[in-house]
Amino acid sequence: MLTPIYISFYTRGNGYEAEAMELGRTLDHFGLPGDLVPLPPFSNWVEACGYKPVFIQRMREKHGKRPLVWLDADARVRQYPRLFLDMPLGTDFAAHWKDKTDSEPGELLSGTLYFAPTKAADELLADWARTCSARPREWDQHVLQNLVEGREGLKVQNLPPNYTQIFDLMAGAGEPVIEHMQASRRLRR
Repeated sequence: MLTPIYISFYTRGNGYEAEAMELGRTLDHFGLPGDLVPLPPFSNWVEACGYKPVFIQRMREKHGKRPLVWLDADARVRQYPRLFLDMPLGTDFAAHWKDKTDSEPGELLSGTLYFAPTKAADELLADWARTCSARPREWDQHVLQNLVEGREGLKVQNLPPNYTQIFDLMAGAGEPVIEHMQASRRLRR
């Protein structure tokens, strides 16, 4: 399997640039190929989040048929993310659903997302971008969860919690592979 490209964007001048530089340092530490792109600031945090699917589509165009792993700019790679090399055959998309049980769907966390180079993944990205554009006030993470859960023919994997580990809320999930520092709590206002 091809090594994924780890992608993210960040806005200049509001603290996210420093977060992304730290993400880049942790990618470099593990020898992981990254493409971290600076963008001008958005009018608000929800708008910036809503740009995520468009950005991922552009990264698909740029990197061709390589798997893509989206990481929020405030993510830190703490261990080598081997799982992305060992995805089950046919997987189109992977994310972690927080608090998922047999009777509860849980909450899709969009800080770490895996997109295989498949038609089904590309169709999901196109629908996600279209829906975020049509509903600019709706959080991209909720849009994505609704699209994934209502989709036929998409092979989905639930990532372990330590691949999208929120540093404080999920501290009991064990040693993080990818840790999220929740910079939005400090920076989005």
